[in-house]
Amino acid sequence: MRNRKKQLLTEGSILKSLFNLALPIIGANILQTVYQLTDTFWVGRLGTKAVAAVSLSFPLLFLVISLAGGLTVAGTILVSQYKGEENQKIIDYIATQSIIIIFIVSLLFAILGYIFSPFLIHLLKVEKDVFLDALKYLRISFLTVVFIFIFMTFQSLMRAIGEVKIPMFIILVSVSINFVLDPLFILGNHFMRGFGVAGAAIATFLTQFLASIISIMLLLKGKYQIKINFKKIRFDKLLIKKMLQIGIPSSIEQSTKALGMVIITFLVAKFGTIALASYGIGSRILSFIIIPSLGLSMELLH
Repeated sequence: MRNRKKQLLTEGSILKSLFNLALPIIGANILQTVYQLTDTFWVGRLGTKAVAAVSLSFPLLFLVISLAGGLTVAGTILVSQYKGEENQKIIDYIATQSIIIIFIVSLLFAILGYIFSPFLIHLLKVEKDVFLDALKYLRISFLTVVFIFIFMTFQSLMRAIGEVKIPMFIILVSVSINFVLDPLFILGNHFMRGFGVAGAAIATFLTQFLASIISIMLLLKGKYQIKINFKKIRFDKLLIKKMLQIGIPSSIEQSTKALGMVIITFLVAKFGTIALASYGIGSRILSFIIIPSLGLSMELLH
């Protein structure tokens, strides 16, 4: 039944098949935005300075995540090609190599981001009372990048074989857990103290960790047509080179858009904490408008 369902995606109306694949992607993107809105909602209880700290960090993280988004394109394209040939051995091999490459790249970004967080925040010239909260939030968020990259790779691999609903369900679970953890870690309760702005980053760290673990477990079991195998790990220089040749141009293209957000944030930060907080809230609300088109364009691209 599952194989028959997959075949139907290539039959009948192209527009219908396109929307069947794109709608879950749109839903997943909306849920990812809910992550940011939830953080902003609960951090807002701490005041304008706290919201400004989160608003300041998001464009920097988005810049790094955009680089990963480009690199995952390579795995998606290659897996899609071999899926058409029904070459399961090569599909599993490419998927394993993709996970390894993304893990190494994300670990490098996480370490560099953690070390240079103070420098990046200084570049934006924020007020002193915002700096400390922004630093705590940004450093924990950079550590979370490893798990975000892994899940993005899983999401891209699933998209390559037409399985777009599973990633959406995983995001739905993680967003729901994040909604519960956010007030607990940010504000605290009778049993534990809150961590303030850093609490939002901690909650995201835990939920993204959970999402990445679920993703790896599903890939190891091979339940959804892709099975990775870490027992025979080796670096395939030719494949890695090919993946980088495909992925780097896309990474550059996506990161230039994110860089524009960083520049705008830099300009807004000059007008003070209230302006920065307002811009952060507005940009998150605006994201709901552009997400549907992004989901459809992603499916057209792949």
